[in-house]
Amino acid sequence: MTTYFIDTVEQSAAEDAPTLDLTGNDSLLLAPTGQLVATGEGGTALTLDSGGNNNIVLLDGTVMSSGDGIDDSSTFMNLTLNGTVSAAGVGLSLDESGVAYISIGASGVMDGANIGILADANNTQLINSGTVSGAQSAIIMNGTGIIVNDGTFVGANALLVDSTALTFTNNGLVSGTIESDGASNLALTNNGTIAGAISLISGDTLVNTGTIRGNVFMGTGETLDNTGIIHGDVSFVGGTNVLNTSHGEITGTVTGGSGSDTFTAGSDAVTFIGGSGTEVLTGGAGDDVITAGSGKDTITGGKGDDLLTAGTGRDTFIYNGNFGNDTINKFNVHHDIIHFAANDFASYSALESHMVQAGTDVVITLDANDSIVLTHETLANFSSSDFTFG
Repeated sequence: MTTYFIDTVEQSAAEDAPTLDLTGNDSLLLAPTGQLVATGEGGTALTLDSGGNNNIVLLDGTVMSSGDGIDDSSTFMNLTLNGTVSAAGVGLSLDESGVAYISIGASGVMDGANIGILADANNTQLINSGTVSGAQSAIIMNGTGIIVNDGTFVGANALLVDSTALTFTNNGLVSGTIESDGASNLALTNNGTIAGAISLISGDTLVNTGTIRGNVFMGTGETLDNTGIIHGDVSFVGGTNVLNTSHGEITGTVTGGSGSDTFTAGSDAVTFIGGSGTEVLTGGAGDDVITAGSGKDTITGGKGDDLLTAGTGRDTFIYNGNFGNDTINKFNVHHDIIHFAANDFASYSALESHMVQAGTDVVITLDANDSIVLTHETLANFSSSDFTFG
């Protein structure tokens, strides 16, 4: 067990060799004036051996390398970074056999010309208040763990994940894409800003209370709860998916997949497009645009003046008072259904007197503020079989 205190420049030009190697139960304090520098080909500034354990590393100075900055193969490392790690390769590499606790302070910088942090280890815990950056990826997470970002992640792929158990909370800025590469069951929470697209695979949960500037691609069996704003499109693939944006805003188009999807909007206008599955598409108080897919969909426009379009499946349009002035395109008589709450119309006989032919359209008027225009339809073609009540 050795304690290292470095407040000057420690430099190595050796090839494929570290400037400093921690072998186990070692402690390193790199003072603000201290430097660990590796200039040799394939050199690493700091390594932690595979036989090592309980290594404590405090970096207030500078780590620079022509190869990787820090290579951790130990069974346990506790790293605190308030200084700078700058590497031509990977800033920090975590071997799959170890456990690492990493804390990056507000002044800390972890930078790799290729990758900021490459984590193959399980049970990695990273709390970042500084900056993690890499031209290719800020972080590649192949093992399990917990990440909390209060600072900044910057990279073409800000976060690339191939893990079955990762919890990621962003309270700061993520600049770049978040991409799942075979991962599943990820728990992602954004309370800050993500400037980039998000692509997930299966069984994931995305909670957004902040801002996402980019498209969101959800896979199968996904859940998206949005109380913030998403500047982009949202799409789903298959499985049973749930989108709740009743207290949030999505400026792009939401598209369902092949599974059974439930989409719920709020006070802001949304655009929903159903997929091939059986879907529940519910608008809110905005002027929504909702298009059914090829499945058996249930569509509720909500309180705004909505533009609704039937699909090729047997669709049901739900109305329950204060529904605004809606338009339904491509309604298939004797195939699709319009359902009215009993306090709107209790029966077909009560409804008939409120239906008129208006040019090429059929108009149903409840009152001065609530009506339905069924485009390119003929009144004589309708019958009680096209409606349900209750």
